Amino acid sequence: MAAAVQECIGLMMVLKDIGMPVGPIVVMEGNQGAQQLAESKGVTQRSRHIDTKYYWLRDKIASGDVCVQYCPTSKMVADHFTKPLGRTKFERFRSALVFVEWGCWEWATSHSSKTQDDDFNSGSWYDTNKLQ
Repeated sequence: MAAAVQECIGLMMVLKDIGMPVGPIVVMEGNQGAQQLAESKGVTQRSRHIDTKYYWLRDKIASGDVCVQYCPTSKMVADHFTKPLGRTKFERFRSALVFVEWGCWEWATSHSSKTQDDDFNSGSWYDTNKLQ
């Protein structure tokens, strides 16, 4: 979490430099233990050996620069990239992603009503002349 926040702060500084408005960094965390450890001020038997970079993260949370929110695994779209999923979850997370216009966008919008039983290689989007 600390490394991700460092990356976000770097990107936030770039956005500020080009004049874009920025707000606090919102971290969607799926591990409630990590969230509680980052937000707590106390030291427990298990947390006394924490590296200094995590204390830096605690300071950022305390100052309001970073906000940590719990996101259950059932709604964590990033799981699509990090672990093997069943077909139902895979399709739900895939549909939640935003397509980038690299040729996929036209196909995705024109075939959004297709069912999973439709043949992937059929349809007007599949043009072998474009592949050459």
